[in-house]
Parts: sequence; C-alpha cells; structure tokens
Amino acid sequence: MYVIHPHSRLAPFYSVYTQNQWRLNPENLTYIAQICSNYSLEVPTNLNLATLDQYVNERAALNPDLSNLVVTELYHNFSIVGGASPMENRNHQIWVNFIHYMSERLISNMWNRLPEYKRVEETLDLLRTPTLVEPSKLFNSFNPEYDRDLLNGIERWTYIFLRNSISSKIRERDQFFGLSNLGVVSKSTKLSIRKAISSQICTELEGLSDYNLKDRLIIDPFLVDIYKSYLKRTQIRTNNLVVQDWEEINRQIENKWSELDLDLPPPSIEKIQEELKIVGNYVRNAEINVTQPKIQQRNTAWDRAYHQLLIIIKQTIPTLDPCDLELLELRYRERLLQEEISLRINRDQTSVSRQLLNIHKIILKTIYQQISHPEDEDIPVNKIDKIAIRALKQALRELYSEFETQIGSL
Repeated sequence: MYVIHPHSRLAPFYSVYTQNQWRLNPENLTYIAQICSNYSLEVPTNLNLATLDQYVNERAALNPDLSNLVVTELYHNFSIVGGASPMENRNHQIWVNFIHYMSERLISNMWNRLPEYKRVEETLDLLRTPTLVEPSKLFNSFNPEYDRDLLNGIERWTYIFLRNSISSKIRERDQFFGLSNLGVVSKSTKLSIRKAISSQICTELEGLSDYNLKDRLIIDPFLVDIYKSYLKRTQIRTNNLVVQDWEEINRQIENKWSELDLDLPPPSIEKIQEELKIVGNYVRNAEINVTQPKIQQRNTAWDRAYHQLLIIIKQTIPTLDPCDLELLELRYRERLLQEEISLRINRDQTSVSRQLLNIHKIILKTIYQQISHPEDEDIPVNKIDKIAIRALKQALRELYSEFETQIGSL
C-alpha cells in the first residue's frame, strides 16, 4: 500500500492509521481532491493514489488559501447549530481520522514527558480513552476567527481540547498529572501545602540557601499565600503568568515582608519562583508517598493469599500456547509497549491488545476455578473486570521481575 508522507498540510484529512503508520485513505483522498479541483483549473488526470496525493500536495503548495477553503467546506456542517447528525454527515469519518491524527501526536508528546515509574499500560489506556470524542462536540465552540490560518487554528484547538480532556480524566486518579510544580502549588490547599512543607523541609537542604530551615518554615507558607491569593484574584492560569504578574507578586511580598519580623531581605523574583517550585515538589512527593503501595505494610494473611495467587499463575503460564508465552515475555519481561510488540512480531496493535486481554482472562479464569469454585467452569463475567485485570497485570510484572532477579543471581 502507498505510504503517506507528511508533506501536504491537508494530509491529516485523507490519512488513516493502520498497522502503526499513517496511510492514504482512497475514499477520503478522492473527496479532498474533488474539493481542491473546485478551486483549481486543473483536475487529476487519473484516480490512482499516488497521482491524487501528488495533485493535492501541489495544489495546496501553489495556493496558500486552498487549505482554508478545504477546511471551511469540511468544517461547515459542524459550525451550523442543528445540522446533520454525525452518522448522516459525509465528513464525519474524515474528522474522526483527523482527531485520531491529533491524538497520536498528543499522546506521544505526553507519554515522552512522563516519569519512568508512570509509564505503565494503565496510564497509556487512560491517555487513549478521552480522545474518543465526537467531532461535533469538539468543534461546537470553535471560533473560525481563532486564527487566520484555519487549519492551524483547528489543529491547536483540537490539541488543547484533547490535552485538557486527557488531563481531566487522569487527574481523577493522579491529581497533579501534567502540572508543573508551580501548578501543583496553585491546585493544592494551603493546609496540604503546610503539611508537606513541615514534613519535608527538615530533611531537605535545597531552596533559599540564604535562609536556615527555621526561617523557611515561616517564609515558604508566606510566599505560597501571596502567590495563591494573586492567582485567585486575577483568575490567571499558572502557565499564563508573565513578567508583569511576577513583578506584582514581588511587590506584594516586599510590602508585607516586614510582617514576618525577620532580619532578612526579601527574595528576588527568581528566588521566589525557585522556592515556589520546590514547595510544589514537596507536595507532589508527599502525594506519591501516600498513594504508592508499601510492600512492607502487607499483613501475613495478605502475603499468604498473594503467594497462592503467584503459584497458580506460575503453574498456568507453561500451559499457554507458544504464541501467548511470547507475548507475555515481550510485555512483562522485556516491558515493551503494545505498539513495540506489534512491530516485533509483525502484527497490528489491535490484535496484540486483544490477544493480551484474552491471555489475562484465561489466567484469571484458572485462578477463580482453583481458589473459589474448582468444579465450576462458568466463571461469572463480572468477576473478570478491569479491576481484576489490573491486579493481574501488577502480579505479572512482579512475577517476571522475580524471574529476572533469579536469573541475574545465577
């Protein structure tokens, strides 16, 4: 199949993601070419993919306004209140592909920025789920005057919309996901900030080096109070603060500095920013310490049950098909992502995901049969749910990690 190259600005509208790469979609490409021909004296000489792709690319390059004209036609139905339903709209699938295209770019960027300990399959699933939105819902409040370049405006609008959707969903589990340390301070309560400062400042020496630890217990809450009050009063988002905002925050700190009754000069803007970022890091670390499970807290009964679970998994794995064994090895021993596995074994990512889920269900069914109902082959469907599969994945990670440790000690 002819593989798409990212040369045409209109490519996101006629591409489709299959087998881990973007390829030309003949139907969409033909439709885009027809729209282009409405604004050009020339028309495609034939309908093969390479010719159509070259035609669209050349027309878009020769006429800078053509992208706006094509996008306007594609966008038109979504800008009319009470327009055709998505299923009746011939442009619907084109916009679905476009959203998918933007989603892949966004997910890649967000995944690469995650710390290593958060790069697990559950997080990847959370990244993908909120991107499944209807085009009409996404573009309902888009203003075509947002950018003179309509395609550039829609791309940025879509990117921000999807990023906010993903972040909102993940913050139900990880409240500080995607936030800078300054953002963590802005989103945290003063009480939680004071607790984090008190619990961590005595063991850390970073920060305002001119101040001792006792002074910092006074200064940090003071800086946080003025910073959060300014954000609340101005309704400015942390990432939108500019030089003038920080100058005003600095003036307020200088005006109230005498209230601290400290024989110390007020900090500069750079020092204020540095200390607030450190406070945000304190709060983030405090949250991680609370939410991460601590192995040493497991009681004896829990250990016995978990040990029994691992024994059953160890006994079940050798009974699986060789292909299933290979998938488990790649996923849990080599810690490859589904996309990387699909490239390794030359299968599409969807089939890899489906087969991994099937393997998880086979193992869970064996566990339920041996622990709960040995004679019962009909395991209730509600027992094999997302929570059970998530727990099994964690057990498999620990099991294969244990295998690696044993091999490394030989």
